[in-house]
Amino acid sequence: MAFNYLLAQGNPRTPATSTANSFADFSTSILSKRVEISITPGMADEERRQEKRKLHWFAPPVKQAGQRRIVSNMAPCPYGCLDIDEATPGAIPVLLDRLGPYSGFAYQTASHTPEVPRLRVVFEYSRAVTAAERGIVSEATETLLMQLAGFALANIEGKKAKWVNGAD
Repeated sequence: MAFNYLLAQGNPRTPATSTANSFADFSTSILSKRVEISITPGMADEERRQEKRKLHWFAPPVKQAGQRRIVSNMAPCPYGCLDIDEATPGAIPVLLDRLGPYSGFAYQTASHTPEVPRLRVVFEYSRAVTAAERGIVSEATETLLMQLAGFALANIEGKKAKWVNGAD
């Protein structure tokens, strides 16, 4: 199965589509796009934006070349992402340990710090998931991973689920 994805640096409105022949090739491509940035608490908003423009990003492909990256233009794709944004340092190793039997990869996001770890997990799905299905499939994947790692749903704040496992 081919893995199509948008890949760009900065904030282009209509990024080009890239293609990988396998999930392993897709993960290698994404993980190879490393850059060093420096964001400090005292930075002005524009300085922060300039630093973030150095980052590479990826997204599901669009239906037709040249379309903007909005949900209505998204084509089906066989992968999805889960962002772990408000974790404790002890939670990350527990979660990563549970990824073993699944086809996926993870990396630290630009906002990651040792005190407040931030992680993006990318899973391979068994079939292409449409834009309309993406939300519910992502929620189901998050629930599966968190429960396998021993976390329980504590509450939902807005659109974010809060999971707990002891002090983590």
